[in-house]
Amino acid sequence: MPYVVTSPDKTLSITIRNLTDKNISLTKGSNLGTAVEIDEVLESINLEQNSITVKQISQDDRNHSEKTEDVCQNILENLKDLFERSKYNLTEKECIQLAQLLIKFKDTFSVNDLDIGHFTKIKHRIDTGTSTSTNERMRKTPLGFEVEEEKHLNEFLKRKIIQPSSSEWCATPVLVRKRDGKIRNSIDYTENSILRPVKIAFLCLELSPVSIP
Repeated sequence: MPYVVTSPDKTLSITIRNLTDKNISLTKGSNLGTAVEIDEVLESINLEQNSITVKQISQDDRNHSEKTEDVCQNILENLKDLFERSKYNLTEKECIQLAQLLIKFKDTFSVNDLDIGHFTKIKHRIDTGTSTSTNERMRKTPLGFEVEEEKHLNEFLKRKIIQPSSSEWCATPVLVRKRDGKIRNSIDYTENSILRPVKIAFLCLELSPVSIP
């Protein structure tokens, strides 16, 4: 509170009421109001003769302009819910900035569980040393999972997450039911976990003594 309104040696208490159904956090330095110049100064007020009541307390509805709505139309469908939940306590300018941010970095957000991208620039090889390969026998898929498993594998092949292989190494896939009712593939690496591959260490430079001219 500026000293123009109150003296520096006085603590002013302000009562704040949350009119929404959401939790609002007020940090130090938050703007609680704006002081404006008054038009008339009353010398005295007789509270017995004048009835002062509060008829209604309302919250300003931050209606956004057509410019904001135009920008929001370019947001992806899977990000619109995030935008709607985030814009509640934002100004119109901040809403536009948020919308532009979501549009600019739309590729950063995942659309579904299989939207993981495909990167082929780096190849990785695991040196197993003298360990022999393990080839576990396949387990029969339960009847209740057959249709879902086929759909799951076809989706993986379509996304190039997996590919047909004739490797000597084979681990058994196990279907697991998630909490939302969907299934996921879990690989049983029990046999492979006993292997002792050759450890590979890469030298990482310490950045502290490095100086850039």
